[in-house]
Amino acid sequence: MLVLLRNTSNPIGVTASERATLSDPFFLFSFTNKMTEEVTNFFSERLNPTSTRYDLFEITMPTDVDLPSGNYSYRIYEKSSDASTDIPDTDPLEIGLAKVPQSGEIDEYFHNSSFFNYVYGANTTS
Repeated sequence: MLVLLRNTSNPIGVTASERATLSDPFFLFSFTNKMTEEVTNFFSERLNPTSTRYDLFEITMPTDVDLPSGNYSYRIYEKSSDASTDIPDTDPLEIGLAKVPQSGEIDEYFHNSSFFNYVYGANTTS
């Protein structure tokens, strides 16, 4: 799950390019609010174009995109140009979930040890 904080740069790592068919694609992100079903599409530039293991992007809120607090599903598509944010008639390269926490929820995400244990799979309690 991606956690995107407001008023900051959010580095995110995904594996979208491993399914890409274009040699130098533009990456279109599509976020759908789970409650309102509002869709927000935008392009983000890959920061590590020579890496073969993962793709690093940086999403700055609200500069790059202004997503309200809430739960989202996201899809990443490849396109041959960044002229239009219309969703292509191809399968997404990656699908996942994202959260934009309200300011009061931030402590829950970054100071709750069970959250980190879940993310890194290091939960040793039975």
